[in-house]
Amino acid sequence: MMMKKLTYIFLFLCAFVSRAQELQQSLSKAGFENVLLKEQGDSLKIFFEHREFRNPMFSLQYAEQLLPDSLQQQVYFIPMEHNTPMGVYSAEAHSLSPLSRESSSFF
Repeated sequence: MMMKKLTYIFLFLCAFVSRAQELQQSLSKAGFENVLLKEQGDSLKIFFEHREFRNPMFSLQYAEQLLPDSLQQQVYFIPMEHNTPMGVYSAEAHSLSPLSRESSSFF
């Protein structure tokens, strides 16, 4: 019984890692740099830089187009400029909020 549970947990973790790697590679191929993904409960935080856009809103819109339709989590974008996180943008509301201590320490 315990072995079955461990097997399911292992398979679940492998599926997430694979999906996260695919998303990270997709963003990197599209010109995003310093891409970090952090899953937290039912949300996904995406740290990134994209130097071709002067306005982070354009990079957010571009990143949103690259997200897979199958993504079930609430997505938060954390754009960076010169390796400094600028804030947290909600993908649904496009609202800005300050970076939490936890997110700052993760980066």
